[in-house]
Amino acid sequence: MLYQALEFEPAHWRAFYKLMLLTGARRSEISDLKKANVLVERGTPYIMLRSEDAKNDQYHVIPLSPAASAQLEIARSLSETSPWFFPANGKAEAENPISGFTHRHNRITEAMHAIAHFEGAGTLPYWTLHDFRRTMRTFMSKVPVPKHIAEAIISHSGGKSRLDATYDLYEYFDEKTEALTKWGEWVEAITVDRERYLHPLP
Repeated sequence: MLYQALEFEPAHWRAFYKLMLLTGARRSEISDLKKANVLVERGTPYIMLRSEDAKNDQYHVIPLSPAASAQLEIARSLSETSPWFFPANGKAEAENPISGFTHRHNRITEAMHAIAHFEGAGTLPYWTLHDFRRTMRTFMSKVPVPKHIAEAIISHSGGKSRLDATYDLYEYFDEKTEALTKWGEWVEAITVDRERYLHPLP
């Protein structure tokens, strides 16, 4: 339903919301994302957030699944020469990154309510962008993905003891890539290929 509602929004907003969902990143980590912060490791693109770029002041690496990479490339093509993937108003010459989240979120939510009413789905619960992180983290437990890897994906240290967090500096790059790829495939199954997901063949 979210993807249906996003069809009424400009392309850069569609890419922004989808990338938020597919990475489980914090809002500012995507809205303020610069092209210089996206690198490639053994063929896999990833977001590299320095401590000053992340909300919790911790260095953070987010491997990009094929689904997330596709949205980032859409944003790159739309932003042209801008240093940001999501410049204000979707204009490459903008001096600031994207803003106006409350207004946009209200528009998308209204569209989702209209779609839900049309489809007879009832009333939708209140939601925020942060629910993307909660939903992804819940999915990781269900798959299951080991707790320390799932927590590392959302830049939490909850999967490690204080001692491990201090001395274990391994990034779990391959493990995070695998988990995020599974998440991306699941999201696509219930959005892009929604009908096949809801009505699988016997």
